Amino acid sequence: MFGGSLVTWLHPAVGAFFLVVVAPWVAAMAVWSRKDVAQAFRDAFRPTGGPAPIPASPGVWKTFEYLFYIASVISVFTGLVITFNHLSYDPANLGPKLGASLISPFYGVMLAMVARLLRIRVEAR
Repeated sequence: MFGGSLVTWLHPAVGAFFLVVVAPWVAAMAVWSRKDVAQAFRDAFRPTGGPAPIPASPGVWKTFEYLFYIASVISVFTGLVITFNHLSYDPANLGPKLGASLISPFYGVMLAMVARLLRIRVEAR
């Protein structure tokens, strides 16, 4: 905190990390046990000839996919609120500010696509 302000913590990179990575993981751990998540990772990255995956693995990846999408939507609104809050200071810099606001939804959608691909990989066995 600089000068008693929380603006540093509202930087798009920090917001992207917490909203798109940390929050979905915490929410997923509230639903699935650590053992189920670890087994889902093992099932997703196991070679094709390995044993059959546990029945919970597709559900784990589906949960992660939905949580990443939800985090993306929340981060869009959060980034826009921060951008429009500082709009009165210098409207000429609206483009870079909006670009920075769209970083976290991009990461969220990318992580959701990875979760979907891993779910498809687990379900294909």
